[in-house]
Amino acid sequence: MAFKINVNTNNTGNFGVMPKGNYEMKILKAKLQEYKGNYSISFDVEVRSDVDQKYKGAKVLYNTLYLSSGKPEYEEQTEQRVNSFFHALGCNGEVEIDVDEELKKAVGKNVLCYVGHREKDGKTFPTVISVNKTKYPKAEGLQNVE
Repeated sequence: MAFKINVNTNNTGNFGVMPKGNYEMKILKAKLQEYKGNYSISFDVEVRSDVDQKYKGAKVLYNTLYLSSGKPEYEEQTEQRVNSFFHALGCNGEVEIDVDEELKKAVGKNVLCYVGHREKDGKTFPTVISVNKTKYPKAEGLQNVE
């Protein structure tokens, strides 16, 4: 039995853990979650292919954005991350939002993410530390991310 496929050795991808830094990404999934009265947003993102940057198509999965903090020393930082996330989605100023509705509209949106690393079971994984407004809402041609 003959089985044929087309290969492109100019498109081999990057297979290490992506370095820490800023990446233009697209939101693949965003969902509100509740655990013991505490709320968070679980979201997945993918490195955009329409912007000139490394790791195009790489996914950063299982990210969590906590909507509140039980520790006073983290309250301001938590609030700033939440505000930045929703500003990246298009919210402006001081507004009351329906989180579920905003998350439904978030899927497919372009954002700028700072990716860091987390350790689990002796392995290193990329994780989104912060989400900001994209520099390239609709990339025309390839743009370089610095």
